[in-house]
Amino acid sequence: MENSSNPLKERVLKVSAAFSVPIGITRTEAWQALQGRIAAVVPSENEIKFDFTFYLKIAASLCVIALAAFSVYNLQHVQLLTAKGEHQLITLPDHSTVMLNAGSALQYNALLFVFTRKVNFTGEAFFTVQKGSRFEVVSQQGVVEVLGTQFNVKSRKAIYEVACAEGKVKVSNTANNSSVILTPGLHTMLFHKNLKQPALFKSEVTAWKNGEFYFENASLQEVLNTLELQYDITIRFDGPATRSYTGYFTNNNLEESLKLVCLPLRLEYEILNNKEVRISTKE
Repeated sequence: MENSSNPLKERVLKVSAAFSVPIGITRTEAWQALQGRIAAVVPSENEIKFDFTFYLKIAASLCVIALAAFSVYNLQHVQLLTAKGEHQLITLPDHSTVMLNAGSALQYNALLFVFTRKVNFTGEAFFTVQKGSRFEVVSQQGVVEVLGTQFNVKSRKAIYEVACAEGKVKVSNTANNSSVILTPGLHTMLFHKNLKQPALFKSEVTAWKNGEFYFENASLQEVLNTLELQYDITIRFDGPATRSYTGYFTNNNLEESLKLVCLPLRLEYEILNNKEVRISTKE
């Protein structure tokens, strides 16, 4: 005889013991009434109760927090642009300063900058960095890392040059992860996708801050691009731009600058309006 207890059977017996068969009904009717009483106190084995409300509240709260964090992050995003013919001095949250040349862009997140001093940059600028944690200038071609120093970065299309005026900087080549260390008076540049060994640079490299632009065996196309940037003009050049130029010009007199560039190369220029210049070779 089986003596093991059955909880369900015991509950049925307990319910049935308290159930009296009313007078005037059949045994079948009494059994159906009993089954109804049992169903009221014994849940169906196939019924699964799961309350989603609690989990929905958690999911909604997480979505609100994520949205708020995303909004705060984007509100702290800073993007600074200089137009053609414009120079601008920028002060960063740590009181470091950046002198932006024309046609340059600087981006950083003010919220994250407190923890990681990093800016994204393209164009040309002179950085004066306050001492402190590591400071990074990230460009497409390379990364400059410093602790506290002064240096010049030029990152335009295929041109990438870094010159150290004070302190020490590490310049890394994004293409092959190579790097060089610069101390005061040294500079490096990308040449055939490789960083050249540090060499002395002339003070003219940073003379653009004073509105002076010096070139030594520079391609004519680079010189014309610089003229366009500094004077906010478009130059229509009818001739080969593969020639080289050594000389300088300033950004305060367009006609004088055109003469300084065109006369040594035997070029002719015509100022069509305040936004357009035509340069051609002499017949």
